[in-house]
Amino acid sequence: MFGYLCPCFSEMKMKDAQIFREAYCGVCRAIRKRYGQLPRFLLTYDITVLALLALMAQDCAVSTEPHWCPIHPFGMKTAVGQSKTIDFFADMGMAMASWKYQDTKHDHEKSGYPGICFWRVRARCKRNLGEAYEAVAQILGELRANELALCGDIDVMADCFGRAMQTTVSYTPDVPAREQETLAWLAYQLGRWVYLADALDDLAADQENGQYNVLAYAEPLLGSTAVLAQEALTYARARAAEAFDLLPKGYGWGVAENVIEIAMPTCLESIKKGEYNGGKPMGSAWCSRKRI
Repeated sequence: MFGYLCPCFSEMKMKDAQIFREAYCGVCRAIRKRYGQLPRFLLTYDITVLALLALMAQDCAVSTEPHWCPIHPFGMKTAVGQSKTIDFFADMGMAMASWKYQDTKHDHEKSGYPGICFWRVRARCKRNLGEAYEAVAQILGELRANELALCGDIDVMADCFGRAMQTTVSYTPDVPAREQETLAWLAYQLGRWVYLADALDDLAADQENGQYNVLAYAEPLLGSTAVLAQEALTYARARAAEAFDLLPKGYGWGVAENVIEIAMPTCLESIKKGEYNGGKPMGSAWCSRKRI
């Protein structure tokens, strides 16, 4: 359910592309420090976007520092410096990866990663995140229960994942109280959009493999479930754009604008055509690499 919030680089200014790389590298380095080398490969672009939204909402200066990257060893890279916010999203990124592993294991009874890897990651996430981990896990547990009950209500399922994203950013440190509510509402709408985009993208494959998909059980009054999902996606993105306009234009504003105003509509069109690229940043030769 990740890989749907990523920039469209062909429509992005070079300085904004650099900011996205800096944020990604910052979170990646925090993961290395807190979890080790291998978990760095579990970092997703979605978490980087959420981290940038939080930094943007703080509307303060963000420090960067040069570093050497073992994945791309030629030349020095620049990364956002260590902070409570970056550490938080490093922890939450690992928590999301462990929950994704559990979901994949439940659905397919196998996963590309050995469970022992996630046992240690999950234990550290619980320790580092504390109440935030339990709050999000409870909502995702509710989502899982609805899936097992074969819930056919699109709004109920999208609401669950939206609340999970909303709760995630609600615990973000150092975000001013006046911006926290707006940021949480933005994350809620992004969560709804991500869930529905994933359901629409996987509908044909899930039906073929006999896996749960809320769109397969939904009963719209008019039209098809795919059309209903597309309308819900359009509505969620519009509400997200409204919330985004209320936030200050801090660090990463250009990246966030690109994701909400360009990349999300482009992603939806690609899904409708069956051409979605699986979560790689769109429109750049840079995206041909698996990760930064």
